[in-house]
Amino acid sequence: MAEPTHIGALIPAAGRSRRMGRAKPLLPLGDSDFVGCILGTLRRHAPGVAPVVVIHREGDRALAARLEALGEALGEANVGVATIDDGPGDMLRSLRAGVGLLGDAVGALVWPVDVPVVLGATVAKVLGAAFGRPDRVVMPLTGGRTGHPTYVPRTLLEPGADAGVAADAPPGLRGVLASANKPRIEVVVEDRFSLLNVNTPEDYDLIQGWLLQDGPTL
Repeated sequence: MAEPTHIGALIPAAGRSRRMGRAKPLLPLGDSDFVGCILGTLRRHAPGVAPVVVIHREGDRALAARLEALGEALGEANVGVATIDDGPGDMLRSLRAGVGLLGDAVGALVWPVDVPVVLGATVAKVLGAAFGRPDRVVMPLTGGRTGHPTYVPRTLLEPGADAGVAADAPPGLRGVLASANKPRIEVVVEDRFSLLNVNTPEDYDLIQGWLLQDGPTL
């Protein structure tokens, strides 16, 4: 009997938050914060996804302490932490720092910390497609726009995966995904939260307003 497909999660949280002016992973949201919201959603709607790896910058003691507290509160033995040095804040570099902690996972749900709220139904749809075709990139699609989280096969996350990326491709992770040799899967959802990268104080106000309008979704 074939071994069941095993999928992990990577949460890049190493950005400098220059436009926000405050560290995004620890921004309050609902009764939690950005990183707590993501971990809570994974726990409720994707309990089989493991390990979950959060990537942050070396020396970020506040986030390191928060992750330790969250791990204890959630009882999660499978929340790992990877760090990157104080170099460029490229998402692909962050993901490569965490991929080694994925164990035998065939791929990962890539969930940037600046997209703190995603509906459980969206997570379930992305994972359902990923478990069916773990060799393909899977993205949620709302109103013709792709959002997060995105499932990425492990082969596209490993060092050297960008060796064949065309010179005119987008930089970083976008270029790797665009150059994948198999067409991506887009699952249609109705989830405006999945499209919102919270990068500015205005974005932060917007997501809090949406949560007030839509009721508790965390």
